[in-house]
Amino acid sequence: MKVTIQEGVDAGMVSIEHLSEDGRVWKACSGGSQYRPEACRPFFEMLAKRGVWQTPTLIAMVEMPVIGTPASTINRDQLVYANKGYLEMHAANQSLFIKRPEVLGILKNLAETAKVVTRDMAAAGVGILAGCDAMIAGFCVHDELGLMVAAGMTPAAALQTATINPARYLGREMTIGTVAAGSSADLVLLDANPLEDISNVRRIRAVVTSGRFFDRIALDQLLAQAKAAAQQ
Repeated sequence: MKVTIQEGVDAGMVSIEHLSEDGRVWKACSGGSQYRPEACRPFFEMLAKRGVWQTPTLIAMVEMPVIGTPASTINRDQLVYANKGYLEMHAANQSLFIKRPEVLGILKNLAETAKVVTRDMAAAGVGILAGCDAMIAGFCVHDELGLMVAAGMTPAAALQTATINPARYLGREMTIGTVAAGSSADLVLLDANPLEDISNVRRIRAVVTSGRFFDRIALDQLLAQAKAAAQQ
């Protein structure tokens, strides 16, 4: 027997990933497979009140069936940073989807609904965390934030899912997650304002971490090393 979302919350669960795989988070309050925002709002408000965080992994839902294929929205240049095992894993997944093409339609519908649900949860006060599961590390966070904004979240709210929200979830908001006196100086410096266009998070000029400054040249060198390691 599966544990319900409510039972998990009552038992002390404080986070849910992937909107509980096939959308159980919203299917329960909707009373079926058709998402009903009005019916789910009280449930989302309860999750917010109980401090249950959500990591929706939107980009993984969208890309799992198609990454590496012409249907993917991910820049193929990112795949050079993926090792052989990673590529083989996705190839195996896609071989299953080819045999069951009806699953692709189901996953696509779930992914579209997940974006709307994430927006509505955030509006109800549920804490949202950026995560991207089995996608290309680093790059996928940018993709995740882009999907959140495309779903209706503000750029500021999307940025918080990768900065102050994780700090709050970990109980470390006094030392990480913000640019403030007394906080750790872990910074990403951009060439353009992500509050105006969330895609500007990709325009990285420099990074400061653990007291070290990495300019664009140094970052490109690290990328080259990561590419070489993935291809070994």
